[in-house]
Amino acid sequence: MLIWNCAQGCRYMEYHREGNRFLTIENEKLRLTFWLNKGADLIELRHKSSDLDVLWHAPLPVRKPGDYIAPISSGGGAFFDYYPGGWQEVFPNAHSPTNDYKKAPLGLHGEVCLLPWTFHVEEDRVEHLRIRLEVETSRTPFRLKKTIEIFHDQLWFYLHETIINVGQEEMDYNWGHHPTFGAPLLAEGSIVDVPEGSTMVTPDYVYSATARYAQGQRKRWPIATDVRGAEVNAAHVVSRETGTSDSFHLEMSEGWVTLRNPNLNLGIGLAWDIEQFPYMWCWQGYCGNKGYPFYGRNYNIALEPFTNPIGTLPESIAAGHSRVLHPSESVSTTLRVGFTRGDLPLRRIQVDNGETYESKKNGKEERI
Repeated sequence: MLIWNCAQGCRYMEYHREGNRFLTIENEKLRLTFWLNKGADLIELRHKSSDLDVLWHAPLPVRKPGDYIAPISSGGGAFFDYYPGGWQEVFPNAHSPTNDYKKAPLGLHGEVCLLPWTFHVEEDRVEHLRIRLEVETSRTPFRLKKTIEIFHDQLWFYLHETIINVGQEEMDYNWGHHPTFGAPLLAEGSIVDVPEGSTMVTPDYVYSATARYAQGQRKRWPIATDVRGAEVNAAHVVSRETGTSDSFHLEMSEGWVTLRNPNLNLGIGLAWDIEQFPYMWCWQGYCGNKGYPFYGRNYNIALEPFTNPIGTLPESIAAGHSRVLHPSESVSTTLRVGFTRGDLPLRRIQVDNGETYESKKNGKEERI
């Protein structure tokens, strides 16, 4: 079944397939598709002129939630059983599952990434489209609203978000975004640009037997120490034959990041409020995640704005990194996401508008 508006320019379409509900939002330059009954995951982020979807797609089927009967329950919850790749909202727990917050069992990356979301069209014009997605959690008392906004003939879109405590007691939370990118944008020679002065922090435990980076280090991005003691450039994407897997976070000096491919002259950029998301988690999966669930098949990179360093909600509370909402209190923020050039290093992306590149000819900054 298809339900669509018939406008040119900014437009949307709702469709149902094999029991799943999807929402596509597009203009002349980009197309977004959200999996409504599973976390409102963004499962397509397409640059139209090159017909290139920059998201990574997991080697797992897109199942209707509830159709899959697990042979045995997983200690991590159902996240990986239904993980399509793409982009998830992570809230109110992050990282590993926990049973240690107010008696609420919280799975890997929280609740909202597995719940069905509703949508409501707030504005529908050729020049401008606003659609609000909304969900209420089950094991914790939160409501989350996410409004997608696009404009005629632009390469960027906006995510306006609000979280609300609908309970009668104060609630801690971790909050973040889990966008994961893949080939062909991701390739050997692709580059991750982050603000100058950002610091890379690797975990003080062994994340993976195939880790590339030494544990327990704090280094000014992008130079890091690998497990053999050599210096490597963490911003430069390596080949899938490298066979490594790492997870670390950055303490960001500004709220933006870009993954760009000079050979394709294309990049994807994110900008956000540094006060809300002062950290960025980074998962570099260069075909090194052995065993369940990927069995060495994930060539990807995740660039994830977060409220906290890597850790569960109880760990964040203990370290003083969690956030708190009082009863009926809300917090709002905006992210800006879109396509950039791939040939020039980024020097800044702003949430309100504009990107600043380094000029290729004379080293001067060029505002686009």
